[in-house]
Amino acid sequence: LTFHQSFKNVTSKLDYPPLIEVEFSKTVKALQVSLNPGVILTELHNRLPSDALGSFVATVTQSLEKGSSLYDALHQLSIISYQENLLELEKKVEKLPMIVTTLAGFILLPAFLITAIAPLFNSLKGTIFQ
Repeated sequence: LTFHQSFKNVTSKLDYPPLIEVEFSKTVKALQVSLNPGVILTELHNRLPSDALGSFVATVTQSLEKGSSLYDALHQLSIISYQENLLELEKKVEKLPMIVTTLAGFILLPAFLITAIAPLFNSLKGTIFQ
């Protein structure tokens, strides 16, 4: 498969939000008439700026210019992307114990105060509250 055919297959089989789907359709049409996919992908990245798309465009452009294996380049990019996502998830998980502890404090503190103050009120019942 050519790059154009592969890009067309991927964009037609995945379910994208409407804005992205329109931009990918424009890119597929532009790839049909252009001889330079790097320029077309750079234009896509300019219309939809994101770090992931920027990495994809840079990887594909470099691979096509140098004639290296696009599969190997995209495979390495997927590994890097996976590691970045895993790192973001680990950061979120690190915050979880603090959030749970804070919520537990708000739930348990009133229960503790009621439990601790109730005997005090019972002992004062005969003296102050008559």
